[in-house]
Amino acid sequence: MSHRLHIRLPAVLAAGAGSALLAAAPGVASEGLPGQPQFPSGVTPVVIPPVPLPGVNNPPHLRRPRVLRARVTPRRVRAGRRAVVRMTLSSPAPVRVVLLHRFGSRVRSLVVASGRRHVVLRLALRAHGRQLKPGRYVLRMSALDTTGHPSRTVRRTVVLLRRGG
Repeated sequence: MSHRLHIRLPAVLAAGAGSALLAAAPGVASEGLPGQPQFPSGVTPVVIPPVPLPGVNNPPHLRRPRVLRARVTPRRVRAGRRAVVRMTLSSPAPVRVVLLHRFGSRVRSLVVASGRRHVVLRLALRAHGRQLKPGRYVLRMSALDTTGHPSRTVRRTVVLLRRGG
């Protein structure tokens, strides 16, 4: 008996697979073409576009801007002179620059609305119309996105020297 089952098994399996394929095929006459959803007359499906995720291969204009490089020259500035700040951003965005005294008190703050990736500022080390006192100051720079949220802060140090005679 096992000999007869062994001979008929491949034929039974092939017949079962063939009938399963025929039963699973869609009936074109009754259902329409495969892949097209069937809706009541005149109703179309609502298509919601995908929302871009932050940091997942988004185009540069959809990513949040950030400060890639920042440089202050000269780092030691005599009173009455200006320092030049050069920044490179990941995409064009406004930049917030905050000047702090080395103990953390804010001396001056400004937002530069630039439509470029490379930003150059000439900073007169003055606050409220007065020359700043000699000492060490910290510049905090961050790019702002369209909603006004700042990027990660980049810090650079400037030393203001006494006026040389």
